Amino acid sequence: MHKNETAPDARCDASIDRRLAAARQLARDGRIDEARHQWHSALAMRSNDGEFLCRVATAMHECGLLDDAIGLYRLALPSSNKLSWTHNNLGVALRAKGQFPEALAQFMQACQLAPNDVDIITNAANAHKALGQFDAAVAAYRRALRLRPHVDAHVNLGNLLQKLGQ
Repeated sequence: MHKNETAPDARCDASIDRRLAAARQLARDGRIDEARHQWHSALAMRSNDGEFLCRVATAMHECGLLDDAIGLYRLALPSSNKLSWTHNNLGVALRAKGQFPEALAQFMQACQLAPNDVDIITNAANAHKALGQFDAAVAAYRRALRLRPHVDAHVNLGNLLQKLGQ
């Protein structure tokens, strides 16, 4: 390879980066279908990379493309290096669709993989609460607070205890 040539992988990475940047801009401009096309074009170049799938899924989720995001998070699970956060993000997307039992299952998987992650525990507590599993929600909020003070856990626990008359 000559000094001024770019390695094939670097050219591919640059092309992917351009597509992702274009997709972000298109999404900001409200051109979601065009953004989706750019994301899918980038995905075609790197479909076996779990971290990349999660990045695109998160971008799609932020644009309200929940079904696309859920599909990508599920595809990413077998190859993700950050498996707890892949389960967590899948749970967040499922929760946004109102699929609370499925969301809770993902949060619980994430908790098993990262038992001391306060954000994940708080997400699990919120899902328990949404399902009316108040004792489990209280226990999870308290566990999160024992690990680290967390504003969301404090507020949600206080609101739940007030609702329960405790």
